[in-house]
Amino acid sequence: MPSRSLASFAALFKAVLLLVGLQPPKRKHEAVARIVQQFGLDGAPFEKIFNIRKDNFDAPLDDVSANKLFGEYMEQIEKVIDAVDAIGKS
Repeated sequence: MPSRSLASFAALFKAVLLLVGLQPPKRKHEAVARIVQQFGLDGAPFEKIFNIRKDNFDAPLDDVSANKLFGEYMEQIEKVIDAVDAIGKS
């Protein structure tokens, strides 16, 4: 479930911010927002998952919507991985 993995990725995102020379914020939500800004990501999947974690979501997700959200989330994670892979190669 993306809501559980987001906390782990937020911790990794803090390390990525350090790699690019930025001081990471202490809060997970802020670290994710900073990564979104730094790498030009789509922040919507992350925000949706944060809202699900807080039980602050408009409606429960059906299987199709959940799978779509997971795909969008993983697409953004892959972009961070690609950005990290590119560090130092240019």
